[in-house]
Amino acid sequence: MANKTDFFNACAYVETRVNLICGPFFIKSALKRPDMLGSGCLQLWEIMPDMFIEAKAIIVVDKNFSGSTSTPNHKLAYFMEDIGINSHHWHWHIVNAFQFAQRHCGQKGLKFFITCIMECWQGFFPTQRSSFKYEAEILSIIRSWADRVIEAIDAGFAIQEGGAGLI
Repeated sequence: MANKTDFFNACAYVETRVNLICGPFFIKSALKRPDMLGSGCLQLWEIMPDMFIEAKAIIVVDKNFSGSTSTPNHKLAYFMEDIGINSHHWHWHIVNAFQFAQRHCGQKGLKFFITCIMECWQGFFPTQRSSFKYEAEILSIIRSWADRVIEAIDAGFAIQEGGAGLI
């Protein structure tokens, strides 16, 4: 961009054309250019107030809300899919962009590169803002129910919630 006016005009143009969540990250990153120093930006909670809630609105969620204890990955559910949002990616890509100082930008890129080579079992989709179940998750739940039914048929009984056998 030739000057700050061109930059702000470009921001206004792309505002409705980029990902709603990643848009502020792009702008905040661009404001770290040497020619943009001194330009201010609103805080993240002012740009996207719907992403922040008051403490009184927090409710206790059942620990098995996000999956089934019969799947091994459920033990890592807190770290992989934090009750409908992926909090690691939310903080790493969005919140950190507003908190990182200019001197840390290179380190953030290095840390991202190092974590990039680690194996990732779950994809991240920044455009997804809801906690709808994926078809694969629903299918795995159906399969786990079917496995339990087959196990009960093979054993000749089912186990009730209290632990007693049911013929």
